[in-house]
Amino acid sequence: MKSRLSRRSSPAPLVLAALLCAAAAEAETWGSDPTPAGEVFKSLESELARNLSRLKQDRFGPPYFLAYRLHDARRYDVGASLGEFINDEVDDYRVAYVEARYGGSDIDNTDLNYQGVSAAAPADPAVLSQTFWQLTDQAYKGALAGWLEKKAKRATELVTDVIDDFSLEPSTVAVLFPVPPALDRDKLKGLARRLSEVFRDYPEVHESNASVTALWARRFLVTSEGTRLLTLAEEMPQDVRAYASTRAEDGMKLEESFNVSLRSFDELPPEAELMAAARRVASELTDLRRAPVQDAAAAPAILDPEMSGVLFHEALGHKLEGQRQRDPRESQVFRDLLGKRIIPEFLSVIDDPTLKAFQGAPLHGSYDFDSEGTPARRAVLVEHGILREF
Repeated sequence: MKSRLSRRSSPAPLVLAALLCAAAAEAETWGSDPTPAGEVFKSLESELARNLSRLKQDRFGPPYFLAYRLHDARRYDVGASLGEFINDEVDDYRVAYVEARYGGSDIDNTDLNYQGVSAAAPADPAVLSQTFWQLTDQAYKGALAGWLEKKAKRATELVTDVIDDFSLEPSTVAVLFPVPPALDRDKLKGLARRLSEVFRDYPEVHESNASVTALWARRFLVTSEGTRLLTLAEEMPQDVRAYASTRAEDGMKLEESFNVSLRSFDELPPEAELMAAARRVASELTDLRRAPVQDAAAAPAILDPEMSGVLFHEALGHKLEGQRQRDPRESQVFRDLLGKRIIPEFLSVIDDPTLKAFQGAPLHGSYDFDSEGTPARRAVLVEHGILREF
C-alpha cells in the first residue's frame, strides 16, 4: 500500500498441406530475410519423423512424445530521455525448443520444474534442421536419465497420491498465417521523444526515460501426436512506457512509472492522456521526495484496483495453481478443500484465457492455444465461494 505523500521500502500433415496451399497467395513479408512458413514446417516435420524412427540408446527406444516449437520474432524498440534518443533499433530473434518424454503418460521423465531444452535458432530452414537435431539429442538423453532416476525414486519413496504425468489430448491443426502489421517508426519515435520531454519541467527528477516497443512474433508447434500450429505468440505486443527516479534527502531511491500495453497501436489512448500520465509520474515522484518516511504500523488499508489485483493474485491465484498441489515445498492450503467454501459466497473466480478484453481493457493472459497446443478453455475455479478445481 502506498500513500501519495508517504515513502515506502494425425491426419495433420494432409490437412496442413491443404492449408499451406490455400494460403500460398498470402506471401509473408517477414523482416528483411523472410522464411516461408511452408519451409519451416517441412524442416520441423522431417526432423521430428526422422528422430522418432531412429532415436535409441542401448536397449532404450524412442520417446513416446516429442514436441518441436519455434518462436520467431521481430522487436522494435525506441527510447528517449529528456527529448534525446537513446536507442532506435530492430532486433530479429528465433528460439527453438524441444520437449522429449520417455516412458509413458502414467510416469515419464518430467518433474515439477521440467522445461525441455532450448537454444537460439537460425533463419535458414536447412540449418534449422541441424539445430533441432542437436536439441533432440540433448533432450532425449536427458529424458532417459530423468526417467531412470524417477523410477528409482518411486521405488524407494512412499507415494500416496499417484497422478499421471501427461494427459492424452486430441491433436490440433491451426495454420493461421498471421500477417505482420505496418510499422510507422517515425510516429513511434516522435511519441517517445515527446513523452521524455515532459520530465524537463521537473528538476528534482534525477533520471527519466520514455520508450515504445513493438513486437511481432509467430509460433510454430509440431508434435508427435499430430498437432500443427502456426499462430501469433501470446505476448501483448505493443507497449508504451515512461519511467522516472530520484533520491530523497536521506538517500532513499524513489521510482515511479506507467505503461500502456496494447494488441495494436490503433488502440493507443490520445497523446494528451499519455502526456498527463507522464506528468503525474513526475509530480508524484517530486511529492514523494519531500514526504516523511512512514513508520511501520498496523492499520486498516484501502487498496486501489491495481493493488487489489496484485493482492488477490498472490493470496489466491498462485495457491490454486495445479502443479503446486504436487510439490510439498509449496503452500498447499487449498489442496484438500475441493467442494468446500474458501471465500465469501458472493465471489466467484473464473480463469478464462479466451477473454481478450474486459470493459474495454486488453488482457495479458489471453491466448487461443496453450504452449502444448491445447485449445484455450474457460475454467470455473471458485463458484460462489466453493472451490471447484485448480
